[in-house]
Amino acid sequence: MLVSLLTTPFKDLSDFLDHSIKQFSLPFMLIIGVTYFFQGFRSYAFGDGIIWFFSDVFELDPGPVQLYMSTIFITWNIKMCYGLLFDNFPLFGRKDIPYMVLSGAISFIGFMALGIPALTPNPDATTFWFFLALMGLAMSDVIADSMVVVQARRAGENGGANLQAFCWVCSSIGGLIGRPIAGWINGKDGEGSRILLGIVYSISSLVGCIITLMHKEQKCENPNWSFERFRRQVARLVIAVFGNRLVWLPMSWIILNQAIVPDVSAAMNFWKQTKIDIGADKKAYIDTVGDIFAISGLVLYTKYFKQSRFSLVFFWTQIAISLFALSDIVLVERWNVEAGISDEFFLIGSQTIINTLYNFQAMPFFVLAAQLCPTDIEATFYAAMMSIGNIGGNIGTLYGGYLLEWLHIVKTSNSIHASNTTLPDGTIVTTSAQPEQYDFTNLTLFLWIRVASMAASALFVFVMVPNKPEPEKRDEEGGALADLDGEETKLVQNDTETARSSFSSSHSRSPSKRTRLGSRDIE
Repeated sequence: MLVSLLTTPFKDLSDFLDHSIKQFSLPFMLIIGVTYFFQGFRSYAFGDGIIWFFSDVFELDPGPVQLYMSTIFITWNIKMCYGLLFDNFPLFGRKDIPYMVLSGAISFIGFMALGIPALTPNPDATTFWFFLALMGLAMSDVIADSMVVVQARRAGENGGANLQAFCWVCSSIGGLIGRPIAGWINGKDGEGSRILLGIVYSISSLVGCIITLMHKEQKCENPNWSFERFRRQVARLVIAVFGNRLVWLPMSWIILNQAIVPDVSAAMNFWKQTKIDIGADKKAYIDTVGDIFAISGLVLYTKYFKQSRFSLVFFWTQIAISLFALSDIVLVERWNVEAGISDEFFLIGSQTIINTLYNFQAMPFFVLAAQLCPTDIEATFYAAMMSIGNIGGNIGTLYGGYLLEWLHIVKTSNSIHASNTTLPDGTIVTTSAQPEQYDFTNLTLFLWIRVASMAASALFVFVMVPNKPEPEKRDEEGGALADLDGEETKLVQNDTETARSSFSSSHSRSPSKRTRLGSRDIE
């Protein structure tokens, strides 16, 4: 029984890979797997990497750190611009591989610069190089997503969900390997952040470029640059996103859900380091354990909930996330210690459950996006949906930074480095370094505001998210057709006027769905 329990997942994975290779081809599975693996491997850079770099190198307070983070994450808010570029201006007659190599080169330059002190003398210069590095990662993310969308749509609902799960598993495996390495390097000494970003991540970007070149992409049917085609596709994109309730209503909820929830990541990282001695290295190990079990969220959705109503998945998952967000309050108030639960064990448990819930909640959104994506603008449409969702997360980070400053969660004393003093009698006295101190008096209040905001967003789920996965239908031009409550509505159509009129019909809605987006939360 035990042997069967342990071997079944590996057998299922083997069967899935064998089926997927036959369905999608080995080169496609290889390049997608490697791309998402490196996304997970470098996921540390999206949140903790930025926080610890600004903390270790420039000794900033939590509030300013999050304000700089919100600037850096603009790279993910403009992903639709990358999609428009890739769809309409092929390089060497191809849309994907040349831009994938270019994005790898951009991230390589950005990460390399972060490892050179002369190029990062102040937070502003550092923000520029972080912006460049993450822009390269965002560009490669857009390309990989569009390639997956094309294949997922051809594979149908079940095949699409399986392919999305494969991408998440590859990303999770990359995180399992990358996070412990990142934490170990970052926790070694004051230069750990520079070594991690300037050497490890830049080399991974270079390796990704080399592997990408191994894939031979067919030339696109129309390799010429066309500004008229660009104009038409922008019009199609606007109609597809903003003229269709199946798209803009869920996206509005995603923006709302993330924008009203203040980000507390920087403050909690500082609190854990100063109060319970959990720094970059220990936190990375704890997150890694959480990521291992977070894969179960993908397995649960793919195996048991593919046919479930989107709205119910989003609603109950959001309620569960709100409840488990209380774990931060329990930790800060030290109630877990009073109950005899160690900080490390408590963090592993809470991190595991929350990561699983986020991954579980994300799956129906990606399946819906693949079903509604129009032909010829796959990269643009999918990137637009991701970008709009990331805007909400960026607002939440900015909101959190200002709220931290307003609640005066700031540094109250600077660290005093150890020094040796020689007395007249020749005795050497060593002065120990004093750890940095922060005023965390109002941190619990901040966390209560965050929990209340999470719960409040769940109230809007049932009026803003599709009730169930819609059967995929396509017209002769590749536009998606959705059947909602017995009415068939054309979502995307080349003729602007016809498409605009077709969106005017009203539909009743039922429960909704939502997912926490953005590489720093996929994280």
